[in-house]
Amino acid sequence: MIEEKTSLWDGFIETGEISGEIDPIIRGSWKRCREYDVNPAHVTEVDVLTQSGLHERTEAYRELISVSGSIMECVFEMLRGMGFIVILSDSQGYILRSMVDERFRKQAKKVMLCEGANWSELLKGTNAIGTSLVEQQPVKVLGCEHFIKKNHILACAASPIFDLDGRLQAILDLSGEAKKGIDQIFRLVNIAARLIERELHFLQLQKQFNLHKAKHDSMVELVKEGALF
Repeated sequence: MIEEKTSLWDGFIETGEISGEIDPIIRGSWKRCREYDVNPAHVTEVDVLTQSGLHERTEAYRELISVSGSIMECVFEMLRGMGFIVILSDSQGYILRSMVDERFRKQAKKVMLCEGANWSELLKGTNAIGTSLVEQQPVKVLGCEHFIKKNHILACAASPIFDLDGRLQAILDLSGEAKKGIDQIFRLVNIAARLIERELHFLQLQKQFNLHKAKHDSMVELVKEGALF
């Protein structure tokens, strides 16, 4: 299976054609990467936020980071010692938070899976974070399904997180070595993303309720004041 997919990748890079069966999501992403003129041999452009830039983004996503923290920690503990990294990215593909297992730290650093790095398709080609952002659905990318050869060492699964109004807010991603199984990880990242989404929705509803209550209380006070005159 791995050899077959490697052959498909080689053929697509050489001719722009896919001669065998491949996930339609991966097929579509590869074609977009060619349109973006992404270099399949290596990453030609690196976008990593400065410390101040990362701080600004984490502040903008403070609520999301707050509700996702405990869930990300739970997932990390489940996978501890298995060589994975747990990632939360924003809606543009910038990594806001990450928890990396020591067994995977070296590989994560090698491919720039780090806080502040941008993993959009435009810069990193086909990958779970960037492709999930485009497709707005859960995505898994194994080994040579990644468009850029350097990332063929990775097995990644990602799931989008939407706010109460259905707007995409973030991506939750689990990444490890390509030799690891991805199906169970795919199910896990989907469950965790839905849990984060539920917590985010609850927080947003709570804020809306408090706002409406404050407006109601203000109206009551105005009516009371009017009754006194």
